[in-house]
Amino acid sequence: MNPIKQLTLAFLVCLAAWSAHGETLPNMVFLMTDDQGWGDVGYNGHPKIKTPHLDDMAKTGIRFDRFYAGGSVCSPTRASCMTGRCNWRVSINDPSRADEEHLPQEEITLPEALKAKGYATGHFGKWHLGGFNEKMAKGPVHVMPPWKAGFEECFSSFNVLVTHDPYARIGKHGIEGLYWHNGRNIPFEEGQKDPTLRGDDAAIVMNKAIPFIREQAKAKKPFLAVIWFHNVHTPLGKNPELMKQ
Repeated sequence: MNPIKQLTLAFLVCLAAWSAHGETLPNMVFLMTDDQGWGDVGYNGHPKIKTPHLDDMAKTGIRFDRFYAGGSVCSPTRASCMTGRCNWRVSINDPSRADEEHLPQEEITLPEALKAKGYATGHFGKWHLGGFNEKMAKGPVHVMPPWKAGFEECFSSFNVLVTHDPYARIGKHGIEGLYWHNGRNIPFEEGQKDPTLRGDDAAIVMNKAIPFIREQAKAKKPFLAVIWFHNVHTPLGKNPELMKQ
């Protein structure tokens, strides 16, 4: 049994124990950056890349230096994290073919398991584990958006998008259909007019995730917030504020 599956099973056993004893269930916030190398952070000694917030988290938290995923990039990693299984077991073997490979519907995902324990579940950011509709996927069998994988609240994109001002026009055309909110596509023209969808993409994602977290905390309901950033994957957009530094 691989390490991720062992940890997932152990985690679910712990949840059952918490629930059985009437104790408060833990809230979970699962952050992931996109295709960031283990050496591309300050706390691992990179001489130029500045990651002060990640450095603080590494300093004050617990670092799992041997927490391996089934694949080192994109979709394979995401599949392992959502199921606790090797990505080959769920037929996601390529980082760039999520329109032809998808998370099987029969798989039990982490949010599905937690929902059974009374958790609120939310996904924010990149998905890349199946198409959001038949047009996006190569056949209806490959349609597997996050709202069909156990997530109740979703502000998600199928794949990559520009990391700064994702609804800005690139060249003569914009990129149609970037974000989806609970199953509804937010088209390009609408996104251009919405100030909450302009600027730094990581901030856009967090500004959608934080209200979800606060709402569950106010309701005293345990929650899982999966926040998968598009940074540092291409296409990279220039952040004017960071360019001044």
